[in-house]
Amino acid sequence: MKLSQIAIWGLSLLSYGFASQVSVRDLSNGWTRGYFSNIQMSQSNGIGSILYIDAYNDLPGMELLLNFESLDEYNSAYSLVYGEVTQSSVRARTGRYSAAFSGDNVLVLEPHMSSIFAGSQEKQNFSIGFWVNPLRLGDGEILFSYRSSIEHADQLIHQSISAFIEADRIVWRFENVFFLENGDPILIELMGEPILRGEWVHQLVSMDVSRGFIQLLQNNEIVATRYTSIDNYAGSIISQPKFQGRKGQELRIGEFYGYLDGFLISRDFIDRTSLSRYESRGHFITEPIPVHGMILEQISVIAEQQDSAEIRMLARASQSAMVLQNMSNESGWVEVNADFFQKIERDQVRFIQLRADFFAGRSRLSSPTLRDIHVEYIKRPLPAVPGNLRYDRELNQLRILWQPLMTANVAGYRLYFGTASGEYFGSLEQGLSPIDIGMDHMISLSGLVQGRMYYFSLVSYDEHGVESQFSPELAILF
Repeated sequence: MKLSQIAIWGLSLLSYGFASQVSVRDLSNGWTRGYFSNIQMSQSNGIGSILYIDAYNDLPGMELLLNFESLDEYNSAYSLVYGEVTQSSVRARTGRYSAAFSGDNVLVLEPHMSSIFAGSQEKQNFSIGFWVNPLRLGDGEILFSYRSSIEHADQLIHQSISAFIEADRIVWRFENVFFLENGDPILIELMGEPILRGEWVHQLVSMDVSRGFIQLLQNNEIVATRYTSIDNYAGSIISQPKFQGRKGQELRIGEFYGYLDGFLISRDFIDRTSLSRYESRGHFITEPIPVHGMILEQISVIAEQQDSAEIRMLARASQSAMVLQNMSNESGWVEVNADFFQKIERDQVRFIQLRADFFAGRSRLSSPTLRDIHVEYIKRPLPAVPGNLRYDRELNQLRILWQPLMTANVAGYRLYFGTASGEYFGSLEQGLSPIDIGMDHMISLSGLVQGRMYYFSLVSYDEHGVESQFSPELAILF
């Protein structure tokens, strides 16, 4: 995979010195702040955090999904007891990494009371699945197991769900999980089709409690089914799975030699899943980026792209960060091109927001990888900030006054106003906010509503229309 830098150039109308650069990854605190859709973050490649498209994550009722992309994939339903994932980028089936196991680096998780194994909800459907690439096919290699105990006939007995290799096949065994009406446990096993050493295969076992039906999918094909009745007949009395969430219960993953990926536990019956490595697309949206007083020189996307996978950049702009934050994630976006940079320069925009759209490659087997976005700019000198903002009232008019600035780069003043602090979108008889006052040092305002709060702030601007920072706000109850 080749590292590329996609540069989108701005139009520099003035030059005040050397360009500076801001890292969007740093602004986003290592990609931890912003707005994400189908995007995964990884910190495992030694060069800082990166973004890429999620492996499948849109399955219903997802309680646990381990794509082994980072160390914090465990959610509130499970916690890590011990074990450390050895990531492999060479053999990955979902996302960029899989987990490599050698038999002694088992991963042990503890189910919490919010998991399906707590037994807090009767008649709970469930599905358990994973991708596996075994490097040896010895009998007894355990890919996954759930181990606990359950009270039966006034004593505790062992309870387990396990997926293990036997005769070049994966066998799923449910021991002391299903109980007949008379209280006796029933052993249930499902066996898949033959598998090959060194090749990926997907297994998914799903339980429909309303029918008392379990099915095993191998690469999305049904290879085994079982009713939870004593005679495996649909019309017989079925038994329900029974868990008690006892202390000491655990999930054990990786007691075998090979690779595992896309391990999932769902609270639903899943009859089909995606076999693609990535979702088809996703996006990342930055928080609003302040650009007031800047001449944008260039926006560079530092990314890895291959096999038709790509990243496309969009942007939107506003005088208010709050306006950008309140906009829909799907509205207001334009291409980052010369027209966009001209708008920023012409309108003296205060905030921009960037959106990176990720598109998976052919057959969804590759994802672009975003390392960073660089915003290069020249900081232009701002005019001085007006001071001593004050007012007096004359009948139904309000007069705003200030101390005129004596600096050479002031070409006029603009008055911003509104009915909420910091949000200057007001309208009076003199016009919409902001009102251009020229070089005067006062303005009379009319059309204000009795009993309403108004907020005012003044800026100066230079011969290019570049505005100063806002003056201290003036709040007036009219």
